[in-house]
Amino acid sequence: MASKLKITSWNVQHLDRLVGDNLDSLKQKRRDAIAQQIKQMSPDILCILEGPKGEEAIDKVTTEILEGEYQAIKTRD
Repeated sequence: MASKLKITSWNVQHLDRLVGDNLDSLKQKRRDAIAQQIKQMSPDILCILEGPKGEEAIDKVTTEILEGEYQAIKTRD
């Protein structure tokens, strides 16, 4: 039987506002819900649209929100 590859594309509006310290409770709740949903979907490849700008911010998403489960692949603009 052939293996399946799960690719998920998700447009997360204002994701850049959910990275960093000192999030208010509403932003923290949204961030936790996004992380939980991604874990439930369990994609092999996750494409985030409208993600934060800049490599450092993208790396923060993978470490802070996705807890290192995914590796960011970056391209030049």
